[in-house]
Amino acid sequence: MVGSADFFNNDIKGQFNVVTGLRQPGSSFKPYAYEQAFRSHKLTMGNLLDDTSRHFANGQFHDFDNRDMGIITAHKALLLSRNIPALETMQTAGVDNVTQFAHDMGITTPLKSEVTTAIGSSEVRMLDHAVGYGVFATGGTRHDPVSVLEIKDTQGNTLDKPNPPQAKQVISAQEAYLITYILKDYSSQWNLGWNKPFASKSGTTNDFRDAWMMAYSPNLVIGAWVGHTGPGNQNMNGVFGTMVGSSVLRDFINNGLSQANFKVETFQRPSGLVDGPPCQNNANVAPSGSASASASPRAGANVGSEKELYLPGTECAAAATPSPSPSPSPSPLPSISIVPSIVPSGLTPSASPSASASGSTAPSASSAPTK
Repeated sequence: MVGSADFFNNDIKGQFNVVTGLRQPGSSFKPYAYEQAFRSHKLTMGNLLDDTSRHFANGQFHDFDNRDMGIITAHKALLLSRNIPALETMQTAGVDNVTQFAHDMGITTPLKSEVTTAIGSSEVRMLDHAVGYGVFATGGTRHDPVSVLEIKDTQGNTLDKPNPPQAKQVISAQEAYLITYILKDYSSQWNLGWNKPFASKSGTTNDFRDAWMMAYSPNLVIGAWVGHTGPGNQNMNGVFGTMVGSSVLRDFINNGLSQANFKVETFQRPSGLVDGPPCQNNANVAPSGSASASASPRAGANVGSEKELYLPGTECAAAATPSPSPSPSPSPLPSISIVPSIVPSGLTPSASPSASASGSTAPSASSAPTK
C-alpha cells in the first residue's frame, strides 16, 4: 500500500492516506450498477441502451466527449464507458438496489441514493473498491483485506499467523464473469499497452480532480489513483483515468510484476453461461423497471455483431433472416432499357472513441461528463 507521494510533505498533506481516504471513483463505479442489473435479469450485456444526452433527476447529462452514440448494447456502453447508458442502467436496476449491492461487494462508506452514484458521485475508499473488484476477480467471492499475514522472528520462525476473515460468496461465478468478459478487453480498447491479461476500468471525476485505474486478474487486484491531496484539491486539466493506466500502471504491470516474478493467472470462463448475439430489442428482460422493451436499433446504431454472454434464460433470439422473394418467371417484353435502382447509402455508425490522448473512461459523477 502506497497512500501518499511524500509522507513528510505538509504542502501536499502527505499524511493523508489516499488508499483509506475518501475520493470520488468516477466511472470505475459503473461495474456495480451493470452487475446488479445483469444479476437481477433487468438487463443483459446484449440489451440496448440509448446514449443520447438527456435529463435525469439531478439535471441534464451528456458524455465526456460531448457526443451521442445513439442506440448501443450494454456491453459497448460499459466498454466505452458511456455516461448516459450507465445512468439508465442505474434506473433500471434500482438506485437502492445498486447501492446495497455495492455494500455487499465491499464498499463500507455511505452512498448517495441518486442515479449519479453510477458514474461516481459518491466517495469511496480505494481499499474497499479493491475488495469489490476482488469479487469479480475471484468468481464471486468476497475476501476482506488483511494487512498482517504472519509474524516471524529474526530466525525465521513463525510466531503468529492470524486467521484471515472468512470468505463470503456474494454473487455466482457466472454473474461475476459477465463483467470480466467485458472488462478483459478494456486495456486493448483504450490502448493501455499492457502485456499481461488484466480486466480493468478507469475513472475520471468532474473537473479532473481524480483519475483512477482499477485492474484485476484471478490472483491480483490493483488500484491506482492520481490527483492532489493538498489545499484546494486542484484539478488536473485533461488528465483521464486511462492515462493512469497507460503510464503508472503500465510500468507496474509490464515491468514491476515481471521483476517480482509474479505470475498473473488468466481468466477461465465458468460453465453455465449461454453464447448469443446482441439483442434486436429488449423483450428478453423483465418489463417492470427495466430497459424499454420497445428499444430497437436504428440505422447507424452501434449494436455490433460481437458474441454476447447471457445467464441461462436471458439470452436474445437471433435476428430472423428474411426469406428471399421468389423471382418471377420472365415474360417477353418490348425492348426496354434497364434503369439501375438508386440505393441510398446507409448512415455511418459513429466511431468508437479513440483510446489515445484524451481517451479515458470514467465519466464523472456530475452533469459535465468525463471519461
